[in-house]
Amino acid sequence: MVKKYDLITLDVNIPEMDGLNFYTKIREELPGFEKRVLFVTGNSSNETLLFFTQNDCKHISKPFKMPDLLFQIGVILKKKGDGYAG
Repeated sequence: MVKKYDLITLDVNIPEMDGLNFYTKIREELPGFEKRVLFVTGNSSNETLLFFTQNDCKHISKPFKMPDLLFQIGVILKKKGDGYAG
């Protein structure tokens, strides 16, 4: 059974597979759903920021304020026609 999600919040530093590789896997296996991923991370390395820019990733840096997080979530959830049919 395939679960359907409205949004995934994802950190760059996660066990077993880093968040950037997980995002790439989402993009490959669920085309369009990558637009429903929000990175919440304290990793602001040049490599990470370049990845975010090249892949047009939504992200918010830790530490963050709750209104900022809620705003970013709202932006993602309000998008229509993002290509994801899930």
